[in-house]
Amino acid sequence: MKEAEDGCNTHAHTHTHTQKSQLFVLLTILVVGGVRTAAAVPTQWTVASGGNDHYYEAVISLFNGRSISWADANNAAQDRGGYLATIQSLDENTFVYGLITGYEYWHGAMQPATSFTGPWLGGMQMPNSVEPAGGWTWVTGEPWTYTNWHLNWGGVDLPDNVDNADKLHFVQVWSSTSQSTPYWDDLRDIPSGSDSGPVAYIVEWVPEPSTAILLAFGAVAVSFFGQRLNRSTT
Repeated sequence: MKEAEDGCNTHAHTHTHTQKSQLFVLLTILVVGGVRTAAAVPTQWTVASGGNDHYYEAVISLFNGRSISWADANNAAQDRGGYLATIQSLDENTFVYGLITGYEYWHGAMQPATSFTGPWLGGMQMPNSVEPAGGWTWVTGEPWTYTNWHLNWGGVDLPDNVDNADKLHFVQVWSSTSQSTPYWDDLRDIPSGSDSGPVAYIVEWVPEPSTAILLAFGAVAVSFFGQRLNRSTT
């Protein structure tokens, strides 16, 4: 009887391991193909809703809750087949900000503070530019026309070039009664793993004709295998 039980347990373990392997292979195929998996499916800003049909995703740093540098975030965005988000209008800024309302995207959001450090964006200041507002550009080379710098922050307008700040991120400023609108701030490129600095970044990309289909397939397929895996382990 004991041998029969051991055989069943071995079979169940093998079956679960096989399903985990299948799920891993599927995730690998989707990621290598430059498409995010259903574990973090990007959100499309559709033309029907006034958008550009681009996809956006807020990604939390994997440095154990510590900061990620702008350079590492920029490389990670490219590895995902996209780029750090570039913002061309108030509507786009509002849409992107709507993806990061959770505390987990903000450094310092669970601590007493007047401002919280938000995710990196794809803005940077070119070397030897006129400070503090000259020479800003997007990683894609798109025109730098719309901005949403925080003005009159403690009597200082941003950008302010503190510590030779030359990278762009969201900053969330709180008053005694309400939360502010989604402003921008300039920040130096703080090394990954630091106790300060952004803990997230926002990826944007223009989908290829087949990308939407692959995203939909990935969401359904990974969900299906995940449900099978959960049933087999309960």
